[in-house]
Amino acid sequence: MGWEILKYQNETLCERKLKIGDPKLLFTIDHFPQIILIFVLMDYPSKVLAKAVDEISGLPGIGRKTALRLALHLLKQPNSRAVSLGNSLINLVSEIKYCKECHNFSDFDICEICSNEKEAKS
Repeated sequence: MGWEILKYQNETLCERKLKIGDPKLLFTIDHFPQIILIFVLMDYPSKVLAKAVDEISGLPGIGRKTALRLALHLLKQPNSRAVSLGNSLINLVSEIKYCKECHNFSDFDICEICSNEKEAKS
């Protein structure tokens, strides 16, 4: 499954090799007794599902349980729904631009707001 590393203010406090199927692993740190870290490893029936959960849980505010719920929800939807979501995410990262004037998100080099302001000044 890999290594889990607990860091506090860029200092490694502990690290441990984790295995699939391990029960809850509880770490307490002698130097920092107030810090407790719990890992719950789930044994997924598919590596593809595990990878999807890992990727989704990397989004801000989404933990592993929510990521699993979202992945399972997508599996219950028609394939076209998941493909549409995937294409939207690909388009988001490949086609979004930043306005050269105000640095806001835009579909063009200069956003509609800034281009309208330039036309109004003319």
